[in-house]
Amino acid sequence: MDMKKSLWLKLRQKIKRNRINPLVIFTCLFSLLCIFRLEINPLASGIDPSWIYAINFATLHKLEWGSSFIFTYGPFGYLLRTVDIGNHVGERIIFELILSLGTALITIVYVRSISAIRGIAQFIFCAVLLYVIALQFQEWRLFAPFVLLLLVSQKKQKVLLTLLLGVLTGFYFLTKFSLGLTALVVFSMGTVGLLKSKECVLRFFLFSISLLAALVIFWLMAGGTIHSLFAYGFSQIELALGYSQAMSYYLASWKKEVLVFILFFITCILWIIRLGKKLSLATSAVILASLFMAWKAAIVRQDGHIIILSFFGIFIVVLLLVSSWEKEKGRSLLFAFASIILLLTASYFNPLAKNMVTSALVRPFLWMKGEDLVKVISPSGIARYKIEIANQSIEATQKLALPVGIRNIIGADTIDIYPWDLSYVFANGLNWTNRPVIQAYTSYTPYLDGLNAKFFSSPARPEYLLWHHDMYLGNGLGSIDGRDVLFEEPATILAIFNHYDLTFYQDNLTLLKSRQTNRFSQVSIVKTEKVPWNTWVDVPQNETGIETLSASHPVSPLLTLLRLFFRQAAISISVRFPTGEEVTYRLVPDTMQDGLIVSPFISSVDDLRMFLKMGKGRNSQSIRFNGDFVSKLTGELTLTWKNSSFLEDKLSQNIK
Repeated sequence: MDMKKSLWLKLRQKIKRNRINPLVIFTCLFSLLCIFRLEINPLASGIDPSWIYAINFATLHKLEWGSSFIFTYGPFGYLLRTVDIGNHVGERIIFELILSLGTALITIVYVRSISAIRGIAQFIFCAVLLYVIALQFQEWRLFAPFVLLLLVSQKKQKVLLTLLLGVLTGFYFLTKFSLGLTALVVFSMGTVGLLKSKECVLRFFLFSISLLAALVIFWLMAGGTIHSLFAYGFSQIELALGYSQAMSYYLASWKKEVLVFILFFITCILWIIRLGKKLSLATSAVILASLFMAWKAAIVRQDGHIIILSFFGIFIVVLLLVSSWEKEKGRSLLFAFASIILLLTASYFNPLAKNMVTSALVRPFLWMKGEDLVKVISPSGIARYKIEIANQSIEATQKLALPVGIRNIIGADTIDIYPWDLSYVFANGLNWTNRPVIQAYTSYTPYLDGLNAKFFSSPARPEYLLWHHDMYLGNGLGSIDGRDVLFEEPATILAIFNHYDLTFYQDNLTLLKSRQTNRFSQVSIVKTEKVPWNTWVDVPQNETGIETLSASHPVSPLLTLLRLFFRQAAISISVRFPTGEEVTYRLVPDTMQDGLIVSPFISSVDDLRMFLKMGKGRNSQSIRFNGDFVSKLTGELTLTWKNSSFLEDKLSQNIK
């Protein structure tokens, strides 16, 4: 007991002498409790669970990111979306500890850099900042400390902190490319805002050197090569450039949400103007650039993603409140209150985000229920958690078990899964040979579509392709956002049809086997014509093969600006049959040029199987491209009709 009292007295004496700062202790503990997250994802069926498992699998087995494995996350993405394979859980814990303590220290340095905040106010603002950082959606929890560090670097320790910002950005690029791009844009805007040419040049130089060094070092640590790093960068740029036109989505409440967000932006701008010289131009540039990147992340897919802007906006509100604390307390509190009300109102209008907001607001306090850090420090907490996740995975595996007939056919041969539920691979221990872009809905540019088409046309393609049919549109060929899976990556679909036979089918599964010869002859152009939008066009009839259609339109500067600052409006295709029946599907604008199969038209699983067995299907009579808003920003459509005739062995010979 005497020894314990002696240690306690020594600790108190050190605290009094400021050898151990109470603010540091408080902030680090608070950060460990609020920021630290231990979330392990179980194996499960579906789009998101399957890609989460896939990126963990790719990192563990050191697949070649950027060429043989392409997704929006990078080789360190598993630290955000973790599966219990290899030592990923242990690495996630280490990462979360570094993130929590690093965020705490950055927060302390930032708060102390504001001269007006002293004493108990430092504790309060550190706690508030950490809480709003803990609210952030996924990777934005990593970006918020970057913003704090960038703001501090404009005042002191400029060289050291600029180098550190470059290292963080390099890591972000390899975690999720869009996160690295966001950091790069915000740093650039904040540096230009300094309006000091020599300092700007120096900062850009130091940032670039550390960014490139971090990219190379982290990439080599992940098992990559310098050559594959270039491939990764190019493929990620393709994904980034095509995202706005392909993945745009919104609910019926979108106009109300956009209006409220615009009011929030106006409020922030008025607040910044009110602060005047109290807020430097560089700080204003960082704040506005950060908000714009959050706007883009939230507004392209305007579903539950709007909480990105709602919560990051709250973080920015706190920054403005801290910056104006010296002389503008009263008015700033009013601005802050109005801004937060607007942000939460936008989420309230969105039925998907509404429920997410409630759970997110209490998420930083789950440690009180024994979650997160408490699991790590409790004697058997992690072990119990792993068992719980393993049981969920076992239950999912049983549901994903393949029929005996399919397992017997596949054996140990190579296989890929189409269009996206890769969980079949991991649940059944299949010999996976994956195409470059691992899920169909992400091949939304001609380059990405071409990579998959080239893969399925090459000798490296897998022996089997398992096609699962999800009932998104009610016909088993539906995709996300009202799209048809056959129109997601048209060149890839043509390559699959050309090089695979139907060999077995059961329930919602269709098994294809690689052909020795092509199914189709060389493509021949039938005609090219220009047609207006929203106009029915007759389909050339072809009884000896398939009719494909490549469609393109001029991309006007206005459309480019719309993609950059907002999102592209939806484009769809309507198909009319001789019976008068019509069907309509949304299209991916950039891949319309890759060759849509319009006749025979495959609109159901039975149609697909009949086409692969007999080379037959329903002929379409006419088609129409619908683009009410887009048509006003572009000229006429250019349609190129192409024909591919069947060769003699068009039929599937080995149907089980």
